[in-house]
Amino acid sequence: MNIFISSLLLISVSSTLAVSSKETQQKMIQNINDFREAFSIGLQISNMQELSYDIELEQEAKKMFNCDLVKDGEDFNVVRFRSFEDLVKGNDMPDARRIMKHKEEIMKNPDFKLGMIYFLHPLDSKIGCVDLIEECTFPNSEKSTHKAVCLTSPKHTTDAQSAWKHGKPMSDCLNGKSDSGLCKAA
Repeated sequence: MNIFISSLLLISVSSTLAVSSKETQQKMIQNINDFREAFSIGLQISNMQELSYDIELEQEAKKMFNCDLVKDGEDFNVVRFRSFEDLVKGNDMPDARRIMKHKEEIMKNPDFKLGMIYFLHPLDSKIGCVDLIEECTFPNSEKSTHKAVCLTSPKHTTDAQSAWKHGKPMSDCLNGKSDSGLCKAA
């Protein structure tokens, strides 16, 4: 009986950790790429690449079962999110015109610097995400927490802002332009 309950608990926990279906993955990628496109227009980032979902990165993220394990790896960077649901549903999607109008305020906003800016590294081309088992504190913060992580690749050591090329969006695409309003990845 205990083995049955333990197995049932393990199955229910593991099913909530990963992106469960291709449909969910597609919704999330669409929302993430829409987010990246809005900021590429609003901040005039000319080299922002389109992301594709990577199941191997998701599998790597599944290994992060406690907060101490949520850290950059040899081949990926970690991006933290307050809610997995926000990624899938696209809650509070930004508007490029408002970003452009309020650019200076956005760039000074501690929440932007704490989390969202890490999601805007223009050279990221792949992503895999999971909902965490426990709520974790953002690095360099005592109060802000996150419940989801995405791993992005390729691994980069420069911060997002220093990798931005400024100019007309999609004007610095090394591999051409995609239909999403972003640069095609390699």
